Amino acid sequence: MRREKHSKPQVVGCFILLLVMRAFVGGDSEARGNLEPPSVIFGVNTHSDSPNYLDVPMEVQLDLMRELGVQWIRWDWTETALEGRLPFYDRWVAAAAKRGIRLAPVLGPNKAYNLCLKEPTATLEEIEKAGFEFARRTAAHFKGKVTYWELGNEYGSDLMLRKGDVIPEGRGSPHKVWQWDAPDGSCTWHYRDEMIRRASAIFRGMLRGIREADPKAKTIINEGYLHYGFLDRITQEGIHFDILAWHWYSDMGEDLRAVRMPEDESRKGNTAASFDLITRLRKYGKPVWFNEINRRAGDMGGREAEQAEYLKKALSQLAHAKGVSGFFVYELLDELMGPENPESHYGLLRRKQDTGGKWSIVERKPAFFAFKEALKNLRHVKRQGEGLK
Repeated sequence: MRREKHSKPQVVGCFILLLVMRAFVGGDSEARGNLEPPSVIFGVNTHSDSPNYLDVPMEVQLDLMRELGVQWIRWDWTETALEGRLPFYDRWVAAAAKRGIRLAPVLGPNKAYNLCLKEPTATLEEIEKAGFEFARRTAAHFKGKVTYWELGNEYGSDLMLRKGDVIPEGRGSPHKVWQWDAPDGSCTWHYRDEMIRRASAIFRGMLRGIREADPKAKTIINEGYLHYGFLDRITQEGIHFDILAWHWYSDMGEDLRAVRMPEDESRKGNTAASFDLITRLRKYGKPVWFNEINRRAGDMGGREAEQAEYLKKALSQLAHAKGVSGFFVYELLDELMGPENPESHYGLLRRKQDTGGKWSIVERKPAFFAFKEALKNLRHVKRQGEGLK
């Protein structure tokens, strides 16, 4: 969930985007049913099991969330981190529940993902089994206490074409060989077929594991920027989930109703098109959560006012967008990675190290108050349709 993984790509849009969008989100889109739960939910990202957060007591973090007015927490629960530390996570779930706060953990299946990316001889069956066992074990332990599970984080970024890759015929690509840096992810052919199949095995195993352990639990799959080509591709592989989560930062475009495709040499002279991202995401027929959003690099470089203004504007835009039912800011606290690292500036709260080497919360940033006020003003926003259970 570290942000620089999902920086804005430098190259390629899909020259057939407008034709694809007409096919997927045409006039019959409203007939797919009402997607909205009864109210917009608000949450915050944390890394509450990492050294960057552990010196801030759990109760303090939860009290800050209550002060903000959020009712959901999102953070990575990796297979490695969970091993031998389940009591730590149990305490968090129980303490959050007492404050009316729910968790939507991001499951990180370390073994399955390593098999997918680093073990080319691993079979699809082995990858699926690893994902299944981790997800089933975790969902069974937290059954009835955690009912929303996010499966992995931004997998599409690791599966894209690399410079020199040959693109199979019949995939709709105007190129035979990829000659540039990372694609923008908007087309199905922007991803390596074999890696998509391997990643789909992870999803298939995790989905099966969660449904076996807790049939009532909801599943979430995420991506961001223009990576809906990844979602199209895994859908073709038969991956079915409950909620679509999206990640968006200010450098990707400030108006989600008029996102511009990047212009670059790989597009063969096609003019960059502008399109409505919300409409594009609604075509999957699922509730949409924007579960990572912030100004790129937060308040880095003294941009406190800009961070606050971006969050206020983005929250207002998303909370009133049809089909969007969740909004999670990235993130609660500044992380401790040095002043030149953007991760040290995304937080709503600034931190400082005392003479004894301990880090403490110093002050609430303008973004904290902007986020809090925006939530208060938008709490009345209601949706119709199936509610969150």
